[in-house]
Amino acid sequence: MSYTTPSGVAPRPGIIKNCVALNSDVKSIGSASRIVGYSAPEISPSHIVELTRNYALSSMMVTIADKNKNPLKIGHNQVDAADVSILISKIKSFWTYTMGWDTEIWDIEEGRWPLPSS
Repeated sequence: MSYTTPSGVAPRPGIIKNCVALNSDVKSIGSASRIVGYSAPEISPSHIVELTRNYALSSMMVTIADKNKNPLKIGHNQVDAADVSILISKIKSFWTYTMGWDTEIWDIEEGRWPLPSS
């Protein structure tokens, strides 16, 4: 299914904080980014997304109308988030220290991505 403003994590408006997008790609016929479809406060308050300390896989491809998005807006508080490698994303301290995720809520082990605690 195609959307005009897909994202790796969530649409707008809203707040996306301490999030990591682990999907391999995002494809669209219109606007697309790794974390949010787009954030455009100049258009309307309903187009605002507050972004704080977010990451996305550095290998994630963003394709718009069959062309790779270039350049990406990279940064913790940008629509394409900061880069994280697959290797780093499977290290426990990335989730507990860098992201501040709670081990009471998440089952976090070395060598794999977190799972919800049972």
